[in-house]
Amino acid sequence: MRLESEDHANSSTPCESPNLSQSQSVQSFYLTPHSNSSSCAGENCTDEEKRADQLFRNHSKPTLSRKRMSLMRREPSAFEGKLSMDYRRKSHLTQLREEISKVAPDGFINENKMDSLLSLTTFNNILFALFDSTSKGFLDQTEWIESLKSTTKILVHNLELAELIEAVAYVICGDKEIDIDSFHKIMSSRGLSRKLLNLTRRDGVDCCTISDIMETIIFITCRDRTGSCKDEEMISRIKNHFQKYLSNDKKYLTLGEFRKIIPCKDDFFCERIFSVFDGDSSGTVSLAEMLEHIINFNQQDSDAKIEFLFKVYDANNDQLLTEAEYREVIRACMRENQMEFNEEEISNLTNAIFQDGVSEGCSSMTLDDFRKQMLREEGLLSNLTSMFNKWLLPPAPAKQLSLMEKLRGKLKSRYITKDYWNNNLPLILCILTFLVANLVLFIHRGVYFRNFSNLDGSTPNPFYVVSRACGRVLLLNSVVILILVLRYTMTLLRKFGLASILPIDHNIYLHKMVGTVIFVQASVHSLMHLINFAVNIQPDPVRFVQLTGKYWRDYTPDPFVGYVAPPGCHVILSGENNTDPDLTCSPDSLDVPPDFPFKVNITHCQVCTNGTEWSYLDWMLTMKPGMLGMIGGCANPTGIALMTSLTIMFICSLPVVRRSGHFQVFYITHMLYFAYFVLLIFHAPEFWKWFLLPAVIWIVEGLYRFLSSFFGHGKTYISAGVLLPSKVTNLIIRRPEGFKFSPGDWIFIKIPAVAKSEWHPFTISSAPEVEGEFSLHIRGVGGWTNKLYQLFETEYARQNQGTARQTSAIDQLYGTMKRKFTKSVKAIVDRTRGEQDNTFLQIAKRNSINVEKQRERMNRRAEKLRRMSRDHLEDTDVLSQRSMRKVRYLSMKQKVIRYDKPEQIESREMDMEEGKLAKEVGRRTLLEKPLVVYVDGPFGSPSSNIYRAEHAVLIGTGIGVTPFASILQSIMHRYCSVKQTCPNCTYQWSDKLQTTMLNLKKVDFFWINRDQRSFEWFVNLLSQLEMEQAVHGGEINRFLDMHMYVTSALQRSDMKAVSLQLALDILHRKEERDLITGLRSRTNAGRPNWDKVFTKLLEEKRGEITVFYCGNPTLAKILRNKCEQFGFKFRKEVF
Repeated sequence: MRLESEDHANSSTPCESPNLSQSQSVQSFYLTPHSNSSSCAGENCTDEEKRADQLFRNHSKPTLSRKRMSLMRREPSAFEGKLSMDYRRKSHLTQLREEISKVAPDGFINENKMDSLLSLTTFNNILFALFDSTSKGFLDQTEWIESLKSTTKILVHNLELAELIEAVAYVICGDKEIDIDSFHKIMSSRGLSRKLLNLTRRDGVDCCTISDIMETIIFITCRDRTGSCKDEEMISRIKNHFQKYLSNDKKYLTLGEFRKIIPCKDDFFCERIFSVFDGDSSGTVSLAEMLEHIINFNQQDSDAKIEFLFKVYDANNDQLLTEAEYREVIRACMRENQMEFNEEEISNLTNAIFQDGVSEGCSSMTLDDFRKQMLREEGLLSNLTSMFNKWLLPPAPAKQLSLMEKLRGKLKSRYITKDYWNNNLPLILCILTFLVANLVLFIHRGVYFRNFSNLDGSTPNPFYVVSRACGRVLLLNSVVILILVLRYTMTLLRKFGLASILPIDHNIYLHKMVGTVIFVQASVHSLMHLINFAVNIQPDPVRFVQLTGKYWRDYTPDPFVGYVAPPGCHVILSGENNTDPDLTCSPDSLDVPPDFPFKVNITHCQVCTNGTEWSYLDWMLTMKPGMLGMIGGCANPTGIALMTSLTIMFICSLPVVRRSGHFQVFYITHMLYFAYFVLLIFHAPEFWKWFLLPAVIWIVEGLYRFLSSFFGHGKTYISAGVLLPSKVTNLIIRRPEGFKFSPGDWIFIKIPAVAKSEWHPFTISSAPEVEGEFSLHIRGVGGWTNKLYQLFETEYARQNQGTARQTSAIDQLYGTMKRKFTKSVKAIVDRTRGEQDNTFLQIAKRNSINVEKQRERMNRRAEKLRRMSRDHLEDTDVLSQRSMRKVRYLSMKQKVIRYDKPEQIESREMDMEEGKLAKEVGRRTLLEKPLVVYVDGPFGSPSSNIYRAEHAVLIGTGIGVTPFASILQSIMHRYCSVKQTCPNCTYQWSDKLQTTMLNLKKVDFFWINRDQRSFEWFVNLLSQLEMEQAVHGGEINRFLDMHMYVTSALQRSDMKAVSLQLALDILHRKEERDLITGLRSRTNAGRPNWDKVFTKLLEEKRGEITVFYCGNPTLAKILRNKCEQFGFKFRKEVF
């Protein structure tokens, strides 16, 4: 608290009073407890005044600690004085509640009790102190009355109390200021207690509660502090918002209800803000208390925000911040931001922010110190007001839009912008071509069948016309949907650089779009056929085929289209001499409408003597009628089967199934496409003409995959596995022979140990320059991926225990037979190796290229490349070791599962059989058999063409970073391949990086993670890239920038994160190392502001910018829109 000067005590007020004891008492009341000059002692003070003075002293003692007393030697600033005023107000309100409770022990105030209160000197002294918030010792009459009118009007829209006080004050003081004695006379005047109660109590109630009267007092005394209680619109919104969280007609918020307003994961901030709001220490928050603080916090200056933050942090309300209090704030911020730091790191953070703010030679931070620290950080407090209002204030009412404005808002104008068309021209042209082709075929078939009649002879037959038009476009679309998933063909086209001309990067999107169109068209096609058969064909098929015979002649010479009459029915010729009178045609079955569009003679009819016509189910589910289809009568049953399989595939392909952990359901049901194409060939006799060429390519691709698998080209082994946070499994897989891929490529893998027949797509996360192996990072989000993670957890535990893997009897028998066969082959080779027959073939072999030596040379080249990539670590050993120790996750123990190579295992097993090697048992036991994995691919992706871009922006969310990890590793290997070393010293440099990067001039890498531990997945790679930049600089430093984001961390503008983010910033500047990841790059909190990010990228002017994205679909839509806005190219990974 600020020491008040004695000027007020010695100055005479304009409104004199003969009773000086009250004036002396209020001066004593204002002075701080340590000021002896303000003590009310001796015989000049009444007992009540002594008690009032002692009450104030006892309540103020906790707020004046020994630390605060040591700082009182210097004169507090005006800003600290305002804080003292706030703490003093809280103390006065608490005292006021205590005084009211003494008069009303039952908790209710009526008019008599109010009269008693207003006659008490202690009550009036405290009330006067609340009005006189600046401790001037008097009230400006005009200003005070205006304040009362403003607040009472907002409170009850009634000015009776203010007008009465105005009249009484004028009688007592005239136009002069009001001192404590005059204030006591005013408050003791007749009728004032009733008017004060009328502000508080409800209609028809004679009394009110203590909390009600306290709320009124808080409200009418708050104006001088905030300077603004006139914003009626804001107050109305706050009132409505306040009432929303109250239950059972309550008027005050408890801590539990307050938690609903302030969204906090931890109780610290919620409890501290509640304590600040609870001005009278009642354990509840009233509307007046909330209004007071929100209006004060909502001011434009930053001092109000700093003061509020200081109150929240000052847990013991002594107007000082100690390092221990800051430590608790940092802990609370950690929990709010879902971050984990050990005790040493917490101490470092606390010490960094505390030492940055505390004055030299002091052990505690004052409000001025805190203010200087906050203002030093540019932009730190700019958005605190908006964040706070987002918690406490409901949004302003939405503007009423006109009908045209609503329609304009629904129409996405981005689709007609130049940037959208430039960025998506291949896709747009492809979609337009697809739609035009569908429309042309649909119209063509509609025109062709315009005279196709109904059973009664009327034309056209809308059911048949629509069904045949849909059927024709279905033939085209069924071919297109297959072409879009020819993976090897797509990869080949991408390697030829056709991705800029054809929408290859959007093949999965187009596949989904065409699949949806097929489902809709097939549904309409089926529905129209079902209706047509019910209305036109099933009642009289013989008449129907004769009326429409013109359209069947192109397909079959049979005038009845293969129709087979049911048992007991006959197809007879009209006018034929029949001995049986029942075998005659009815006249109606032979009639032709006179306005029929072309000449038709109906000469036959169907007559049933001992049987019945084919039922509707016979037509739909059997081949008995013999009409339609490649095989007579198969069209309808195959159509039902086609629609059933198509419906199953469509439903199981929806995101709700595919991305909710049921990928296997999607995969298995999608295998129905084999049946779909076979059935379609039988259903539509002309489909084979459309299907022939794509089917040949499809079959070739299928044969290639089958032969590769059969000859073992796709079979390989997992050499190691690493268990990472967030259920991520890192697989290191031995590279199969001839397996070549580009950065960003993806593959299908099958691991029989997890599932015998399941194939799943994953992006390769290692660089193609790494010889002998490649890696995958697989996150457990579904059944198969979770089983994979559990498998390696089991393997890790088994290796630690040194136990053998459980194998089945079949696997044991297979292993024994394989070892014996290998042993026999080896013996035969050894016997024949010594025989040298100088035949022509042996001479040719000796003079031909030595394959083994050639393989050795290739291995030496690969080893040289790997050694070059590690040179920078060896040459800068001291720096790298020091840096690596600071990298947060590299020092953590990882769960690694290692495997022996297959050839080593075979050799060891044969040696064990011969007794040459004893099998180890214990912690270091190696697995006797590595896990087999089958690989299909690789297949190209949008990021595979990164080296064709000029300025590449790589954006990955979560595990979506895997293609970019491959790219970054490839960049590092290419950099190492062109790095040069001085022959006279160890200095290394690179000035030819651009020669290995084709068109690529700059790379910006953005990795957005939900939690901090996810950075462990690739922290080794990122740290090596950073060290290369730090040690050698040069081109790599200008070529690559990395940006990390943690979305679980709140931004600096959030009150619950400002101190933690400030501490992280200070520690980062001090140690040049980010505490979250351990990297040199500072990890950003929250989500990126893409407008600022893209503007900055545009200002670099490093060439045409292409954004490559892999991750959350929601962010993909945002980035796509931003790229169109800024004129960037956008490429998204799709599986």
